[in-house]
Amino acid sequence: MYNGLLAMTNLIRSSLFLLMSLFWSIQVVVATPPGGSCKADFSFAFLSDTTLIFFNTSTPHNSHVWTLEGSSLYNNDSGVLLYEPSTLPFEACLAIETADACRDTFCLMITRESTDAFCIQNECVWPGDTNGDWKANQFDLLNIGLGYGKMGPPREEFPIEGNPTAWAPNTSTDWDDWTINSINYKHLDCDGDGTIGDDDVQAIIDNYRPDFSLVTPSTPGAPPVFLEFTNPVVEWDNTSNEDIVFQAQVFVGTNDNPITNLHGLALDISHPAGIAEVGSITSVPTEDSPLGAPEDLLDVKFDLLTREIPRYDLAITRKATSGIDGFGAIFDLNFIVSGDIIGGLNEPITAFEIALERVRLIDSEGDTIAVSIGLPATISIVNSKLANTDDPEEAMKVKLFPNPTRNAFELQVQDQDIRQLELFDSQGRRLRSRIIESRRTTVDVKGLNRGLYWVRMQIGDKWVVRRLVVD
Repeated sequence: MYNGLLAMTNLIRSSLFLLMSLFWSIQVVVATPPGGSCKADFSFAFLSDTTLIFFNTSTPHNSHVWTLEGSSLYNNDSGVLLYEPSTLPFEACLAIETADACRDTFCLMITRESTDAFCIQNECVWPGDTNGDWKANQFDLLNIGLGYGKMGPPREEFPIEGNPTAWAPNTSTDWDDWTINSINYKHLDCDGDGTIGDDDVQAIIDNYRPDFSLVTPSTPGAPPVFLEFTNPVVEWDNTSNEDIVFQAQVFVGTNDNPITNLHGLALDISHPAGIAEVGSITSVPTEDSPLGAPEDLLDVKFDLLTREIPRYDLAITRKATSGIDGFGAIFDLNFIVSGDIIGGLNEPITAFEIALERVRLIDSEGDTIAVSIGLPATISIVNSKLANTDDPEEAMKVKLFPNPTRNAFELQVQDQDIRQLELFDSQGRRLRSRIIESRRTTVDVKGLNRGLYWVRMQIGDKWVVRRLVVD
């Protein structure tokens, strides 16, 4: 369980008397009828998709026992129990006993969709969850954009006093507006002040739980969403000890295939494990974004490297009620890679690949826009010390000609055989690999696009890299 959820669980434990006062004020407690009869009863709510909270709402009694998933849990104190089930659904039972030996047991089958839950999915507000999936993340920003500026009844009390965005079930009056997916706008008012606006975004960050299950279909022919590095090759001198800085952008649509009625988009970007560091990836909306000026937009970003996951989550939405038609760069992504990390890899070329995974675009009505998802983008970090020898005598031992070339090139090496040869494109992708075991060979490059390539050779027990230009 994530640290944020653990911290929130501890906060809820320390504030149980506040939760009890809220729930008991709503749940009707029946007084013990004459004759010593008794009635066991309880309510429950999901704190997350892995944690439940149970409330003993039985008539007055002297002792009670919970039986959850077949195991008995004695809890004679507050009557409130936090529980993480091993599976769903499961049966929960509460048995009570009074001083005059009246006993009663009440059981419920606990399911995600249960209407017996005190706080069913669309009833209580979970701050930051605006789309009803029981977690807060970048996809929840899209609904805040749709409802931006709307007003409705504020929440009058909070389960955890002084913390209106704490991850806890909040009772709230329905607003007059609903999203296209039947989510009441009270869920978009994450801080409970009665207005949907900039301040509601913080609840997403405070309660962030990433999505790993969403599957985004890529629709051939639909407007594209893709990533692109500003420069596909970065050369770095490992004697400088300087960090390596480069940039990529998130694009939507093209001149020939623009987006129509775009209101917001949310996505996540994977990147290589073990290369970037926490805080080394940042993003800002582009100044000339087709969505509008930065001051007219809301955005959310979350670096999952803080949780040791090589992923960066992003979302952006318009504050206006209308969508836009167009294309262009939406986000600037800035990367800083430690020179110590690249130097420690001791490789002439390090490929840094980023890829779109979960992607969702919506129009001004909240409908999902079909898109085609672009291929991963790769930048090649070239260690110039390893890629090029500074020793003129050593350089003369490896001849690559003609260079530039169009159809083929020849390699000649003195003293030792070329054991293995690899050909990389400018983005660090290996195109060819073969065993040579000779001091001379010819390599066919017919069909390759014009541009910069890298030839990597194993000569004896050393690797040598040379630039190759195909024209």
